[in-house]
Amino acid sequence: MNATEEIDIEPPHIVLQAEQAVLGSMLITREAAQAGVQMLTANDFNRDDHRTMFAAIERLVRRDGEADVVTLGEEL
Repeated sequence: MNATEEIDIEPPHIVLQAEQAVLGSMLITREAAQAGVQMLTANDFNRDDHRTMFAAIERLVRRDGEADVVTLGEEL
């Protein structure tokens, strides 16, 4: 294998739980959502569905200033 090949390894379960916690907190408070958008990008997430959710939350926060479960569902 050369340096440009990617290894397809599932991240540790704790990483996925951390991603879920970040996304969940971003849906609970405006401050967490705004902080998450400032500090993270969709590419910081390992799972495709987490990247998709983050990107949708980011659009909502940039457009409306906040996101919640209802607006996220509509955005997706």
